[in-house]
Amino acid sequence: MFYNDFMNDLLDLIVFAPDAGQRVRRSEELAEMGFSPRRCEDSNGLFRLFQARRTPLLVMQAELSDLCMAVAGLRAMDTTAGIVAVSAFDTPENRILGLHCGADACFS
Repeated sequence: MFYNDFMNDLLDLIVFAPDAGQRVRRSEELAEMGFSPRRCEDSNGLFRLFQARRTPLLVMQAELSDLCMAVAGLRAMDTTAGIVAVSAFDTPENRILGLHCGADACFS
């Protein structure tokens, strides 16, 4: 029983994307891979959702400024959660900024 609970927790993740289309699409893609995504559209909701039930993985897709604020806030709350940031990282400096804010991986 412990193993199943542990594995279910590992598959639980939060998908943060202010754009409804991106949020639904990303959630569906991750669900097809076996994850259990919980959707979130704004940073206040993201923080509440994360505090209510922390997850080991967050997939965040937003404009760079919104993304960095949300990533920095989450990283301050939990140093162990895996944070994947998806945005238009159009320069190496912007990708470094995403990592500096606390993302573990940055994808365009």
